[in-house]
Amino acid sequence: MVDASARHKLEYRYYTYDMNTPQKVILSAALQLGKRAMLSVDYEMLDYTTMNLYDTYGFVYEDVRQDIQRKLNNVRNLRLGAEWRLNDVMSLRGGYAYMPSPVKSSVITDHQEVFTPSLTPHYSIIDNKGTSVYSLGLGLRFDDFYLDFAYQNRSYGEQFYPYYNWVKLDGEALPHNNASYLKTTQNNFAMTLGMRF
Repeated sequence: MVDASARHKLEYRYYTYDMNTPQKVILSAALQLGKRAMLSVDYEMLDYTTMNLYDTYGFVYEDVRQDIQRKLNNVRNLRLGAEWRLNDVMSLRGGYAYMPSPVKSSVITDHQEVFTPSLTPHYSIIDNKGTSVYSLGLGLRFDDFYLDFAYQNRSYGEQFYPYYNWVKLDGEALPHNNASYLKTTQNNFAMTLGMRF
């Protein structure tokens, strides 16, 4: 029997968490071709396995660290850009970027358990083909103002899971939920107007 009149006092505490983000190294180069053209390249290396989580008291969440190392990879992102100045007023720009998924393919093929950062049970994983981004731009420069137009096409595929893949305490996987494959393409347009004073 439960005593409904019993009172319980909860102890409130404030917690602060520190997180190590992935180690990142970027190599960049640019080449100016005369006075009319420029090429640039960025090669970015991210080590997701170095991520870690700590709390206020210095406690290391070892299970989180092991989960990160078991499910995430090192990735290498590539960004290319070019600009060609047609005349003193007009410039054309183009670019390409490729960003592979940091999630190991075994997470998908072995139906590993993935925890979401909220109470929402669904999640998605970017597929191994990664994300590709193409961009085009037009720039106009005048004495008192400038005008830039840009178009960007971003596409990626992902495995969408409506529920968790649960694992029993003895390690046996419960029947996995089947993923839906989603192909996403985003087209963005932007215009910038700047004034010189």
